[in-house]
Amino acid sequence: MNPIYIVSPLMGGIIGYFTNWLAIKMLFRPHKKLYIGNLPIPFTPGLIPKERTRIAKSVADAVGDNLLNPDFLAKEAVAPDKIIAIEKFLISKREALLKSDYKVDDIFNFLFKDAKEENLKIISSYFASQLTKRNYWDKHLDEVVEKVFKEFLWPFLQDTQFKTSLSSCLLNTIQKEPRCLKELLPKSVLWLIPELSQKITQKLITEIEKYVKRPETEELIKKQIDIYLQSSPFKWVIGKFINSAALAHDASQALVGFLKEPANEEYIVKVIREKADEFLEKKPQELISLVGQDNVINGLDNGLEMVLNNIPRSNLINKEKLLALLETEKVRVGVERIVYKLLAQLEKIKIGKIVSSVGPTSWNKMQARLISIYQEKAPGFLVTVFEQFNLAKVIEDKINAFDLIELEEMILVLMDKELAAITWLGGLLGLIMGFLTPLVNMLF
Repeated sequence: MNPIYIVSPLMGGIIGYFTNWLAIKMLFRPHKKLYIGNLPIPFTPGLIPKERTRIAKSVADAVGDNLLNPDFLAKEAVAPDKIIAIEKFLISKREALLKSDYKVDDIFNFLFKDAKEENLKIISSYFASQLTKRNYWDKHLDEVVEKVFKEFLWPFLQDTQFKTSLSSCLLNTIQKEPRCLKELLPKSVLWLIPELSQKITQKLITEIEKYVKRPETEELIKKQIDIYLQSSPFKWVIGKFINSAALAHDASQALVGFLKEPANEEYIVKVIREKADEFLEKKPQELISLVGQDNVINGLDNGLEMVLNNIPRSNLINKEKLLALLETEKVRVGVERIVYKLLAQLEKIKIGKIVSSVGPTSWNKMQARLISIYQEKAPGFLVTVFEQFNLAKVIEDKINAFDLIELEEMILVLMDKELAAITWLGGLLGLIMGFLTPLVNMLF
């Protein structure tokens, strides 16, 4: 057997293997351009070091602008499989928190380290400033008041036990009051009594005049005159000469004239004033005894019912006064202290207890709401972030910043099997060519 059939394939395989191995090495090496004297050596530096800037830009454009562009990432972020993954993550986190022994204080210590107190004060101050902002409450105060009134204040005011207790409290307060009505009523009311007495007298005389001038009243007077004249034979005889109807009319006119006499009018005013003064000298408990305690209680109950059913909500809470109050430094400092105390109390509570206080139904609603907000806000947020982030430029800068040795090692690790296959493929092709060469020579 001719040795050429062994030597030629063997040499072809070695050459093929070595040339592919050298070609792969020349992708990375040498790292710098080499010279012989002043003459540059061809194919130096290696392909990747020589074209690294162009390669970095091409890779960055391919990845940043085409593969991982903002619109693609935004769309992918709300894909169904991502939403399912978020749901599973939230469920797993809830289960982990339920089993956790961590307290809120542990979170504070982790976040703030040694500056916990200072940061809690900063948080308290921030919340206090937000909770006392006029522009916020100016928009939402009516809504808050309406909700508080409907869900808390109104049911409380309508509670039978509350109204009974309030009536009882009012009655006890009235009964224990040592002052008389004259001392309790404001002077502005007392000054009106003379004028009211005059008006009452005039009203009384007017009503009496109307009553006396009625035909029915004149008929009653006539009837009484007839009864008087028939009470004895002598009066009966006199009655034959008297027109009782005319006499009744004259009597009613005389009564009206009598009442309108200034002296009589002044007397009526005086009587009313005296009775009013007597009334004002009485103490509240005397009036209760006079009217009857049961009647007073019924009156208080009816009065409270009427007031509670008809009281305007604007009378309960004055929006402008409340807004002005919220702007004061005293209120802001007070709110800040309250928030700080709440945070201090929260420190002792376990995270699991807080989570367990939110029932499954409420948790599902919160989870659905969070996912809904994520689906609504995440795409736009990601587009904005990645546009500002300029992912292609970051990738390009990162590739250019790699040390050539690190870049070489990274590529070799990633493509170790493929590059080894190319090297052995070169050897295999060299082996085949080495075997075919003597056969071709023999044929020709």
